Order: sequence, then structure tokens, then C-alpha cells
Amino acid sequence: MNNRNSEHGLLLRIGCLAEPETLNVWKTSSGWTWRAIGWFYPALYYRKPVTLEPLPDICAISLDEVKTNSPDGLTYTFCLRNDVKWDDGKPLTAYDFEFTYGLITELKVPTYIPIYKDVEHIEVTDDHTVEIKLKRCTPQVEESMIYAFVVPKHQFEPMLIIARKTDDPLQTLMEMSVDSPVSGGPFSLGEWKKGSFFKLVTNPYYHGKGRTVNVPGVGKIIEGPHYDGLLLKFYSSSGEALKGMQQGEIDYFWRYVDPAYVVSLLDDPVITIEKTDSLELCNIVPKLRNPPFDDLALRQALVYMIDKPFIVHNVFLRYAAEAHSVVVPAAGEWYCDEVNKFGHGLSTDERKAKATNILTTAGYHVPDTKYPEGILKLPNGQDMQPFKIFTGPLEYNPQRVMCGFFIQEWWRELGVPVTAEPTPFNKFFQFDWNIFSWGFFESAYPAYMRNLYHSDQARPGGKNLNGYQNAEVDKYLEDLVTLCNKEELLHASWEAQKLIVEEVACCPLYCSPQIEAHRNDTFEGWFTQLGGVANGQSPTYCLLYLKPIG
Repeated sequence: MNNRNSEHGLLLRIGCLAEPETLNVWKTSSGWTWRAIGWFYPALYYRKPVTLEPLPDICAISLDEVKTNSPDGLTYTFCLRNDVKWDDGKPLTAYDFEFTYGLITELKVPTYIPIYKDVEHIEVTDDHTVEIKLKRCTPQVEESMIYAFVVPKHQFEPMLIIARKTDDPLQTLMEMSVDSPVSGGPFSLGEWKKGSFFKLVTNPYYHGKGRTVNVPGVGKIIEGPHYDGLLLKFYSSSGEALKGMQQGEIDYFWRYVDPAYVVSLLDDPVITIEKTDSLELCNIVPKLRNPPFDDLALRQALVYMIDKPFIVHNVFLRYAAEAHSVVVPAAGEWYCDEVNKFGHGLSTDERKAKATNILTTAGYHVPDTKYPEGILKLPNGQDMQPFKIFTGPLEYNPQRVMCGFFIQEWWRELGVPVTAEPTPFNKFFQFDWNIFSWGFFESAYPAYMRNLYHSDQARPGGKNLNGYQNAEVDKYLEDLVTLCNKEELLHASWEAQKLIVEEVACCPLYCSPQIEAHRNDTFEGWFTQLGGVANGQSPTYCLLYLKPIG
């Protein structure tokens, strides 16, 4: 086994399939980037392991105390710890929070601006006190705002001043280089050897070290880090990473383990497989901006042809479940089971008959033979033009590639000239349909729908990548992040799901449990929860509580 206590110090070594795209937090778009730099930026609160309830991080008092002290239910005063420092030794103060909010609202940063939609102001009352005044009650306070990251004003204010002088300040800021990010979290930037590894070193100023929590099913755990840093080691494929784990190169693989690998890993005595519920969902998504996929009838017919039970049984060996909505069943009451399931329970012939009827009624001509012998004719009489499905690289996720090939064959039964093509991620926007997963949330509350499907995100820099726009859905999504009555929130969630699925803004394919692997002879204290061992980068997850063996 490779020595983890090397010239780098005693490190927790983690396998990753991609390296950061940037060190600029405002440009971060991929989960792999956030896994590297998300450690740098603390928040008012963090989620307690397993239970996910809020615990004070930078804030000095409990959320219950903050709410009790509110004079009107709209004004909240957060008293901050006075001993928190950035890793350059400068104090973290209320002015950092005020600046972060001001930057987001001034530049209208698409990913984060919805969180603060109902904020009237965030003001500093003294160096260690922040007042948040709301225009109206909003669930965003407890679900998002208190967990939103803070950046160092002294690093980003000079950059903002420069960006303001340009025609597009937001784009300018996003493109600026951040070579030495200042950290207020458990780790600081160590060394980045591109193509090989990304090293994070323990931040000596970290304010959370030594915090103790009692976690149901886990017991009393003490926050670290109890080692000298993280070494994120890059691999070209899951197979290579898991081989590296068996050979002692890494302690943990920071990714879902494909079922095909599980059988061989179960026989290795130094490898432990962890399995838990996940909020991750895999979808196939159309580019609605691109004709003919702006036609609802065509989209619905194509969805009817997808055999989800086949995917679950044959691609995932039953380690996954069919997905029908854009919220997964693990989200509990937020999940709507009343969406259109497009042929669920029908036979192959019945689903094809349904799809053919939809197309014929809409003016399409379905050929008697599959593509390439036959080709679907559009309502204007012209042949449908060939298009491609993006699946991502084969080495990154072979299951997605397999799904793409099966969907290709099912759609060709209608004469649809489609090709599924394993392709590098930088080709994502060149395709008409894309298969990809999302799982970038830490609680069941589906606020992410606001970013993915609201029409104001269907613009450059926004998260609504396929261009879906529906005013009724917009209203439900706004309600989802603004109302405070639980029943009204659930209603908004359910109604939005029904419309999004009905209009095929997205076709959910499958959801799967989180399956992960780690060595059991290097560190102790592993535990898992909703989302897995380390699906996020806060003390919510177990990496900060691990202790080296020996």
C-alpha cells in the first residue's frame, strides 16, 4: 500500500474523475470543482450529520434563538463568533456577509440570486452582527440562506471594482483568475498539479475543529480534520480509481460505484461498500430551443418509447429504480407520484402504438420500417434531420452510455434518425438531447427546481439549460421559494412537477441508491446518511470526523 504519511503529510486520499475547472467560486459550475474549492467558504450554519438540522457554524447562537428574538418574523439578527479567521489571518466579520450578499444582488449572479429574492436588506450593525430584513416570509431562510457561503471581502472587493468598469461586470468577474483563494474553512489550497492531483492542507485557523455532536446511530463524534489535508487524485475512469483503491493509492472514491464493480469489491477484505438513499436523479433532457423538439407531441411520443424497467433491470442490475418525476421518492412528501408516467406498465407494442398515435394525430408520418431504412416525416412533409444524444464519456459513466444506445434503438423504431454518442463534456451544448444527472442538494426540499426550470434562468449563465419556459410553472416555482405555509409549499412542488413532466421539459430515467467504496484499514469513523459518505463538503458529511488508524 502506498504510504499516506509521505512528504505531503498524513493525508486522506480521495479518488476523483475530474479536476477543478476554476478556482474562481463565481464561475463554479461542476460538482467536481465544488469538491475542490467548496471547503474554503463557511456559512452561518451547517447541517448536523444524519439529522440535517441546522447547527451554528459562523453564527454564535442557535437558529431557534434567532427566530425567538425576531420582533416581527421578518427581521433576523445573527450574532457571529468573534474568533473566526480567514487563512491569511484576517478576521471574518459581518462585513464579509454584507459584501457577499451585495455582490450577488448587484451582479445578479444567476445561481444564487433566487435565494435572496425576498430580502429587503442585509446590514451590518457591528463587526460581528448581521441583520437580515425580509420583504415577506420565505422558506429560503431556513432551507438555503443560512447555509449560503460567505466570501472574503478583502479578496473579492478589488476584483468587483475592476469588473464594474466593464460592459459585462458579471462575466468579467467570472473570468478573472483566482490563483490563491482565501479560505475560512477546514482546508486551504496546497498544490494543484494539473492532470495528477489537487492537494488541500489543513487550515490552522479553522474554527470548527473540536466541535462535538451526538449523532443518532453514530454516537458522539468530534470534528477535525484529524489529519494534515486532502489529496484529490485524478483518474480517467471508475475502474482505474477502484483499482487504485485496491492497490492502496486512495482511501475513498468520491463517486457512485457502478453495480458492475460491486461484486468484485465485495470479495476484498480491506474495501467496505456503503449503500444509502440518494437524492440524485438521471434524466434525458431536450433542447427546447431547437426545432423540431419545440413540439410537445414529438417529445411526448419519444418519451413513450423509453423502456425504463429494461434500463433498471439490465443496465443497473436492479440497483436502481425507475424515475418518473424531477423530484425523487427519497425526498418524501416533496415527491409527487401523480405525474404522467408515459406508458408505465404498458408492453413494448402498446407503448409504440401510443407513440405512433400521438405523432400521426400531430401530422407526422411514421414509416413502416425503423431507421435507417425508414425515416420519420415531419408535419411539413420533410424528413426529420439526424440528431445526436449526448451521454458523456464512456469511461466516466458506462451506464449512461448504455442508456443512450438503448434509447437510440427505441427511437429508431419510429424512424427517428438519432445517434447516441459518447463524447467529452465540453461538447455538451452541441447536442439536441442530453443524458445527465444532478444531485447538488443536501436536503429533500426541492428548491433546485427554481433554478432548473424557471424561465428567468433560460439565459447565458443560467441553470435552465434547455430553454424551458412556462408562466404557470414559473409561478409555482416562485411560490416554492417564497411561501411559508407547508401545505402551500407542497402544493407548489407537486403542481410544478406535474407540468414539467407533462411538457417533457425533462424525462427522468432512473434514481439509484448511493453506493460508495472506501478502505477500512487506513481511517476509522466512516458513516453514511442521505446522499452518501461525502455528497457535500460541509461538516454534514463524515470526512471531517475520520481519524487515521495507527
